[in-house]
Amino acid sequence: MWATLLVLVAVTLVFATVRASIDWPNVAAGTVPSEGSYDRRYALHPVLAYAHILPGVVYLVGAPCSCRAASARRTRASTVGWAGCSFPRESPPGCSR
Repeated sequence: MWATLLVLVAVTLVFATVRASIDWPNVAAGTVPSEGSYDRRYALHPVLAYAHILPGVVYLVGAPCSCRAASARRTRASTVGWAGCSFPRESPPGCSR
């Protein structure tokens, strides 16, 4: 399972690096790739493109954290997935829902 997660993280990081290495020079120079080029859509709308790519990278790179949280659930029943440390499943004693 860890090997699969590491492969997915590596693929994600390679994709993001390739995408950035192609887009950033175009955006910085203010140029747009030729009509019909796949990269044109990214250069025309860089904010939308990276508003989609960056959260995806963060989510997929954070995938190994879910495995840690899954093992922690066995010992600490108040966790839920990767967000278990931040979002307790039950309210603390004395708090109403």
